[in-house]
Amino acid sequence: MVKLNSRTIQYYLLILYTFFSGVVFFEPSVGDILFIVLLPILIIHVKFKKTEFSLLALLLVPALFSFFWGFVKFGFLNFKFVFIDIYLFLLFVFFKVCLDNFYEYDRNIIDTLMKTWLAVAYLNVFTGLFSYATGRFNIMGQSIVGFGIRLIGFFKDPNVFGPFACVCGLYVFEKFYQSSKNLIFTIFNFGFMSLGVFLSFSRAAWLNYFAGLLFIVLVYSFKNKNMYKWRTLLLVFLLVFFMVMLIFSDIPYQESVSKSFLKVVWE
Repeated sequence: MVKLNSRTIQYYLLILYTFFSGVVFFEPSVGDILFIVLLPILIIHVKFKKTEFSLLALLLVPALFSFFWGFVKFGFLNFKFVFIDIYLFLLFVFFKVCLDNFYEYDRNIIDTLMKTWLAVAYLNVFTGLFSYATGRFNIMGQSIVGFGIRLIGFFKDPNVFGPFACVCGLYVFEKFYQSSKNLIFTIFNFGFMSLGVFLSFSRAAWLNYFAGLLFIVLVYSFKNKNMYKWRTLLLVFLLVFFMVMLIFSDIPYQESVSKSFLKVVWE
């Protein structure tokens, strides 16, 4: 039986927040509400170290220099974006500190949160495939598919869903590259998440996915000193495929694919 204490409550609130961060079809979302509840609790209990302040300086100094240079060189400075960037940097460092604190509670905290994110990503893609199969692109007032056949999921824009699915796909791929354990299941997960990224038709997501896959391939190839391992060859093929899709992914192309796909589905 799970013993309820302040740390346990924080832990499960964090998992719930992670899950509902993938369901954002109205604002404020459930994730936003959970974050508002969770933040004061974390602030009270979190313990900062000197290394975290060093990380904050490492992030903020280049950003502030960039803002200053943009103002001096081009005469442009929008304080709205300055404050948003500072907020995101602070939030990043704060969650890094929280994860360090939770590490003592759950040694696999990163895997736990990523598996939670993967679960909600599956929900998004499965719902999209259901929409394609039935032709019902609007479910409970939410557009699951829009702009032709671009998968939106439980987000408001395919350009948001695409990068969300990217993170999940890259996480699964690293697991695929690390170990042969549950290999078939891992390959299926990777293919399914890659399908989600592809169906978003987000060129930014495709480019990020390509860069992320390439980075992982290079890191593990140099680490293992084995550039010709079959997994690497497979990923080189996939990287080339994504690059070709990126090159030919202009709007007229997307529209023609959309019409062909919808014709096949509905007929």
